[in-house]
Amino acid sequence: MGVVKIAEYLESNKPILRIDLDHNRLNDDDAILISQALQTNMNLETLYIQSNNFTSIGVKSLLTCVFDSSSLNAISESNHTLGRMNIFHEDNELEDCIDRLLELDRTEKIMIALQDKGSLLK
Repeated sequence: MGVVKIAEYLESNKPILRIDLDHNRLNDDDAILISQALQTNMNLETLYIQSNNFTSIGVKSLLTCVFDSSSLNAISESNHTLGRMNIFHEDNELEDCIDRLLELDRTEKIMIALQDKGSLLK
């Protein structure tokens, strides 16, 4: 129930810059709720969400909210304000990839997606 309230708060686009949800026993369903809320949130800059119970499904959902490469419209509608999302511990190689992805602006994300034309031109 608490994650539903957090997602509703994030979705309302309140002027919050940082949220820390580390060590909260969140699961993939929670990640999906948060990801959906972040698609409309244009204020949050940093999300700490380490040490939870996410599988690849939850992680993919969180990443999709900031870079959905399924179409040009999806990329355009992705969240471009979130600049930091800690899902793993800092020394993790995947965390470094996430950091690089979050540093990209809308145009850079579109250019990367266009390089893989097969995924956009289905």
